Amino acid sequence: MVLTGLSSPGALRKWCSGSTGKWRLSAAIVAGKSTMWLSRAAGRGGGTALPGLVAQTLDPDVSDRLSRGLTGGSILITGTNGKTTTAGLVRAILRDAGIEHIGNQSGSNLSRGIASCLVEAAGCDGHIQAEIGVLEVDEAALPTVSKGISTRAIAVLNLFRDQLDRHGEIDALALIIGSSLSGPQSIYLNADDPLIASMSQYASETARVRYFGVDLVDSCRPVGAQPADSNRCPLCHAPLEYSRTTFSHLGDYRCPSGDFRRPEADVTVTVLHLDLETMTIRLDSANESFEAVLPLSGIHNAYNAAAAATIALDLGVSLGEVASSLEKVVPSFGRGENLTVDGKEIRLLLAKNPASFTQVIHTIGSARDSPWLFLINDNSADGRDVSWLWDVGFEELQGKTAKVITGGTRRLDLSVRLKYAGLDSEPVRSLRGALGALLESIPEGGTGYVVATYTAMLQLRKLIGRRTRTKDFWR
Repeated sequence: MVLTGLSSPGALRKWCSGSTGKWRLSAAIVAGKSTMWLSRAAGRGGGTALPGLVAQTLDPDVSDRLSRGLTGGSILITGTNGKTTTAGLVRAILRDAGIEHIGNQSGSNLSRGIASCLVEAAGCDGHIQAEIGVLEVDEAALPTVSKGISTRAIAVLNLFRDQLDRHGEIDALALIIGSSLSGPQSIYLNADDPLIASMSQYASETARVRYFGVDLVDSCRPVGAQPADSNRCPLCHAPLEYSRTTFSHLGDYRCPSGDFRRPEADVTVTVLHLDLETMTIRLDSANESFEAVLPLSGIHNAYNAAAAATIALDLGVSLGEVASSLEKVVPSFGRGENLTVDGKEIRLLLAKNPASFTQVIHTIGSARDSPWLFLINDNSADGRDVSWLWDVGFEELQGKTAKVITGGTRRLDLSVRLKYAGLDSEPVRSLRGALGALLESIPEGGTGYVVATYTAMLQLRKLIGRRTRTKDFWR
């Protein structure tokens, strides 16, 4: 065997650096796949990041070299909220259309996660039997990832305050994203987010820029104030004037000085009706219109559907086919996922910043007399700073919940915030105890709701997986 006698990582790395490119790539793939198998066999995780790190150590160009095998290139999806769901919607549409593709459905979206995805999809000879890569990418990692693989297009969904201790303010993050937009053939931008819409200035003269947006019928418009993170003109910084809003700073806007206004959307999703777990939408593009019942709810998911439709149309899928596929999608893990535990129904929702948390509350808040479990962690993947909890609209839950339970490393901080919102809560130290308290509170035939930050969501799914046949998050 090629690797016989290479008993240490240093020796293997030294051998790779002196070997031909073909052998170096093969060694990186074999080592990455072996790491992935060992990680999953040992129950230490999904093998969604470490295999890529191992492969990159042996061949720093492994992602670039493997991605060149995707004849249609890779589509990178980035932004604060909705990356995993949007990428999942695109993959579902392409699957129905018969277009071979790969993607990092596990949500591992840093450079090593992208490498892991490519290594898993490749044969030991480096060949990938797919046409297109549909990859979600962390906002701050976008410049590194986009330069390290063959990038066909980039979609930018939105920008909200998120993990300020890591990302900083969104204006700085916008510059980071903008630096990556001069290379791709196509760029898809959220017309309703002024900071995102202004990123067309970074596109090359030959790039195809397409916009997507959302409209709401009056009965679906949000009630109450919501935090706005970017409501100033990106050119002159004057406060923008809005004729309508969907949520936060998203909507139809114009600069009072005439410097900037919302661009016309190429694809619009109109929300016609919202239920707890579904919504009726209308997709409009190029004088075509189709209605669909999406098995997801929330205005934020209308944006995800609009972005996915825009990408799919650019890949040659018809609007009618898009609408048909959207009606059959399954929620991504932890994003509106329904789980059955001990015969009781739980709906699991991810929320990681004021905008996403407020949207979840607004969407599910009509589920009166249901128990809620909020799980807040402050691990590095969540962001250490949890001061953002004070910007979440918990007040909307007053008089609507049967019981509120808090868990996670920052459960006490959250309970204090809820107290100021007029809500009593029960902090529970252990995750197992918090889940048990929720299950005890769910009435016969009812549903319990869990809203969790990223690492808390993964921990809960792992706990539930031991008691049920819930699929692992990377599957």
